[in-house]
Amino acid sequence: AGVPPDTWSFNTVLNAWARSGLGQKAADHATALLMTMEQLHQQDDTKYSTNEGIVHPDARSYSAVIDAIARSGATDAPGRAAAILSRMEDNGILPNAYTLNGILNCWAKNSRDNVFAAQKADEILRRMEESDGDRKSYPKPDLVSYCIVTVAFAWNRSDANKAAKARDVLDRMLKYVRSHGLQEERHAREKLQSAYNSVLSACAHMHRSSNADDVEKAREIALLTYDELHGSSLVEPNEETYYVFLLICGNLFKRTFVRGDGNNANTRKRLVEATMQECLDRGLATERVRRRFAEHQPNPVVK
Repeated sequence: AGVPPDTWSFNTVLNAWARSGLGQKAADHATALLMTMEQLHQQDDTKYSTNEGIVHPDARSYSAVIDAIARSGATDAPGRAAAILSRMEDNGILPNAYTLNGILNCWAKNSRDNVFAAQKADEILRRMEESDGDRKSYPKPDLVSYCIVTVAFAWNRSDANKAAKARDVLDRMLKYVRSHGLQEERHAREKLQSAYNSVLSACAHMHRSSNADDVEKAREIALLTYDELHGSSLVEPNEETYYVFLLICGNLFKRTFVRGDGNNANTRKRLVEATMQECLDRGLATERVRRRFAEHQPNPVVK
């Protein structure tokens, strides 16, 4: 007879399925394995007893399954993940931030085709923010929570106000970083950089039905966010910043536009050239960025 698996063994396999990249197959296998754990726990099967007690699913078990479901990208993922969360709570196991981030990720991955998905993710995030952290409420969010929701709005295809909503999440994230004293933490800076770029992406991919006011608001948010990245003590622009902002220049700015107090006339051409020069100065002009710049220039001069 071999050594019987314990909870740690099951969790290792659950995490392997979640990270396997096998989509729906992984989600189905992880869900089935979790059910096996629950059944073993209910049966009190001595074959699976260990010195630390019988096999029992814990927060890591349920979180791994929710993660696998989220990674599947299936349209029914939010509902399936919510059902796993309910089972977790029914069994007296408290969800943590990682668990809820899996739920958020389910909604984010559905936000391209589900008009309400990004808003639903933000509602969950707000419940996490409002939590007092006790055993009867949602866990507090972490930096990943905020990043997921900014991505959800960036991917949304139909919300004309998505740029403003993504920017609101970023502002709340900045408040979180400062209130928790994370300004010098590398992890916090990396997540902030990602969130800033997601806001820019939300601006770049406005829905075709957006009216002039929506586009103007997105344009203002894009300029504010881009300028903040260049003046912030917390975060710096990266290659993605310039790639997306060059896309914004083509999608949101007319050939001639007014910026600031109304007396600062500018042209899209000058904005594009200034953006590319900043990118060059920082050594971030990858081939991808250069191709994006070339789309704005009939006779590109960047070497």
